[in-house]
Amino acid sequence: MADRIGRDGEVTDSQQRYVELVNQEIYGFRTTQEFKELISVLLQLRSPKLSNAVKASEVSNVLSDALPELSQHELLPLSSSLESMDSLQEKKNRLEKELGFLTKLVEAYDVYNQLLSMRRRNICCSARNDLMNP
Repeated sequence: MADRIGRDGEVTDSQQRYVELVNQEIYGFRTTQEFKELISVLLQLRSPKLSNAVKASEVSNVLSDALPELSQHELLPLSSSLESMDSLQEKKNRLEKELGFLTKLVEAYDVYNQLLSMRRRNICCSARNDLMNP
């Protein structure tokens, strides 16, 4: 077989070396253990019990079981991001509430200014009439 493949490939005598070559040439996982975990997940997803009636929860369970647990160090950025998002949401809610109050204030001030302008116009018209008709 090695003669047929020639210099374009490599024939291995062990399964481990074959797994290493496939991972290196095709998938590129950091370790062969990660590659083996992928194969395990794919086999579980293709199992007959799963393919008969694929439910999202079953697929989710298979994938969750296949994933490694995250360490506190890995979760820290996520935790910080969630806290930041919560803080930003609270700030957004507060600003929206303040905007509502300010909008009402502007509307009331506009009404006040319109009434004040009408009163001044009436005073001016009355003064003009008094000047025209002494």
